[in-house]
Amino acid sequence: MARDINLLAIHKSLSSKSPYRRLLAQSGVLTSTDGTSTVRSATDMPDGVYQLVGPYLEPVTGARFEDQPTPPLPDGALGYVVVDRRALARAAAVVSTDESRPSLMGVCLRIRDQHLAVVGTDGLRLALTRRNTLPASIPDRDFLVPARAVRLALRYPADSYEILLGAVTATIKAARLAVTAVLLGDKYPVYEQLIPDSRPNSIILDRAAALTACRMLAHYGEILKSDWSPDGLTWTVRNIEREVAKSTAIPARPGHGGPVDLDDYHLLMPLRPAVERGDDAPAIPEGTVQLNPAYLADALAAFDGPELSMGYDGPLAPLVFQTRPF
Repeated sequence: MARDINLLAIHKSLSSKSPYRRLLAQSGVLTSTDGTSTVRSATDMPDGVYQLVGPYLEPVTGARFEDQPTPPLPDGALGYVVVDRRALARAAAVVSTDESRPSLMGVCLRIRDQHLAVVGTDGLRLALTRRNTLPASIPDRDFLVPARAVRLALRYPADSYEILLGAVTATIKAARLAVTAVLLGDKYPVYEQLIPDSRPNSIILDRAAALTACRMLAHYGEILKSDWSPDGLTWTVRNIEREVAKSTAIPARPGHGGPVDLDDYHLLMPLRPAVERGDDAPAIPEGTVQLNPAYLADALAAFDGPELSMGYDGPLAPLVFQTRPF
C-alpha cells in the first residue's frame, strides 16, 4: 500500500520517458510549484519523491521519501470549519480572473458571530452560502482562499471538506488529500450593499428546462434578453453579425415576491444597453432584462431541485436566484 507522497519542487532534470509520467487528472495527485500551494496525497504510485513538470508528475531519481521533511501545518492555526462541496463549487465558479483585483480571485470564508459565509464574486455575479455555527475559538475575519487551490481540492470527490484556517494559510482536507495555500489576505470587498432584502417581483422557473434553453441560446450570442409578460417568459438572443435571432418560451409562473433567502442565493448583474456616444440610454420595457447567457446558465446550474425563483426589481437591478419560492 502506497504511503502519502511528499510532493516537492526539486529542480532536477528528468527523462521524459519516465514510466511514471502521467497526467494529474489520471493520477489523482494535484500540486503547484509556484510556492502558493502544496498537496500531499496517497495514491497508487510507488513510494518516492516527485516533482511537477508541466502537467505531469516525474519521480526524482536518487531522492528518498524518508529523507524529505513533512510539510508543516499552517502557522498559527485558528481552527477547523467544514464546508460542503456545493458551497465551495458555487463560490469558486464565479470568482474573478482579473489579476488587478487579487482579492476577488479567491473564495472568501467570512466568519461573523460564529457563523460562516462562503462567498465568491467577480463584480458581475455573486454566490453566497451561509452555514452552521462555528467554534468560538475562530475569530471574526475574512479568509481569502485562492480559487486555484479550491478547484484543485474539488477535483478530489468528496461530499464535504475540512478546512484548517491559519493566520496566513488555509489547508483544505478531504479523505487522503490536503491542499495548503497561502491566503490572499483578510480584506474582502463589501458585497452586502448589493444584496437586496426583498424583491417585489419574482418568477418561478422550471430549472432544468430553463438551463437547457439557456445553454442552447448561448451559442447564438452574448446578450440574452429576458421578457416577462402576462403571456409568459421569453428569452431571445440576437446575433448582429449573422443577422439572426433565436427565441424560446421558458416554462414559468409568476411568484409573489417578498424577502430574499439570505442563507443561500446567487446574484447576477444585468447588462446595460449599448449606448452610442452622444445618445441617451434607450428605454427598457418593464419586465425586460438583458443578461449574459453564460452567466445565467451558471446561476441555473448552481442549484438543485426542479424549480428556481428569479427575483427582479427593474432592468438594471441585480437579479436574485434562490430555491425557496418567493
